[in-house]
Amino acid sequence: MDHLEEQMSKYLRRIPYSQSILSIKGIGEVTVAGLIGEVGDFMQYRRIPEIMKLAGLEPKMTFFEPLVQ
Repeated sequence: MDHLEEQMSKYLRRIPYSQSILSIKGIGEVTVAGLIGEVGDFMQYRRIPEIMKLAGLEPKMTFFEPLVQ
């Protein structure tokens, strides 16, 4: 397991923006590697909502009518 983590660290150092993600408090190398593995090259996205859509999130305001009692 240690060998895999060493390799992961080595590859993360080769990805320029990985260090920016790692600077977020509470985000570790395993999380960053998984995130990059799922999203791919973050540089292909121009805006944050594009990444959020990939994750299945679509930020929008939803207004609910009050429940009638």
